[in-house]
Amino acid sequence: MPCLQWFHARLSGFRGAAVVGVLAALLAAPAGALQNAPVPTAIPEPLAAEEVEATPLNEGQLEALVSPIALYPDPLLAQCLVASTYPLDLVAAQQWLGNNKNLKGADLQAAAEAAVYGAALCSGQVCCATERVLVERGAHDAFVDAVLSATDAVRLGDPFDARTTLGPLNNEAVAAKMDRHVTDGHRRGADLLRGGQRRTGQPTDLYYEFTVADQVPLDSLFATEESFGPVVPIIIADTEEELLAIANSDPLGLQAAVFTRDISRAYRFVEELAVGQVVVNASTCWWDINMPFGGAGGRGTGWGRIGGKHTLLGMSDLRTAAIQL
Repeated sequence: MPCLQWFHARLSGFRGAAVVGVLAALLAAPAGALQNAPVPTAIPEPLAAEEVEATPLNEGQLEALVSPIALYPDPLLAQCLVASTYPLDLVAAQQWLGNNKNLKGADLQAAAEAAVYGAALCSGQVCCATERVLVERGAHDAFVDAVLSATDAVRLGDPFDARTTLGPLNNEAVAAKMDRHVTDGHRRGADLLRGGQRRTGQPTDLYYEFTVADQVPLDSLFATEESFGPVVPIIIADTEEELLAIANSDPLGLQAAVFTRDISRAYRFVEELAVGQVVVNASTCWWDINMPFGGAGGRGTGWGRIGGKHTLLGMSDLRTAAIQL
């Protein structure tokens, strides 16, 4: 496949720091750009590995790298890049937020909105919904303020009302699980800043108020089980190493999100998080139908991948014949 050969030949020297930038540029390319643009005639030379590891790519280097790639006319390039960049049962997804200083200005507002969005979409009943939000201590207070601001804009109500942004839970078992997690978190010392109960006066008792739990203990059900409901459980860590240790203690590991403007640090999380997909600077609910989607190996998220050709391969029974003449 020409695009795969070109992709691996040109990016082999850029290592991970370039790959995330390549994908970002590709996703930002206007519709039709892949088919209509001319074939690039000049490809930038790779940076030495030590240069990439020492400093993040500056804007000029990144633009020089991604411009010819984003305009490459091969229609298969997009799938090649997605497949190469992003390494079923009930699963837990997590979001990580870096300290504003240490992670070179992580966008706290965007991170907070993504966390709330991931917990409100389908009332949190999504396999890659927000489950655990890990925040470095230095960013905690500002992040919580932003989460509460985004939470106050959530409107619980009739799903047929265009003004509603949060509907009821699917069944009593899911609602009862939310009750258990809230009760357990409160008993173990978590601070319930919003919600934490079913709303009365609704057509059913499955309407659960959007919940924000802060200072969530690591031994609580919020941190050890999938809530599968409209809740943002916030866990504090002091270092990146602690963030990674907490994250990788999760037995499921489907999809994670990390917020940072430092591409080198972002790629560290891409490499070290034990999940199937890592989304940088967007919600854990980000998904594309063509990308391979599934949990990390050795985790409790089922087997294989769905998406694009991977769905077909997963439904195929390969057979080999050896004929001696």
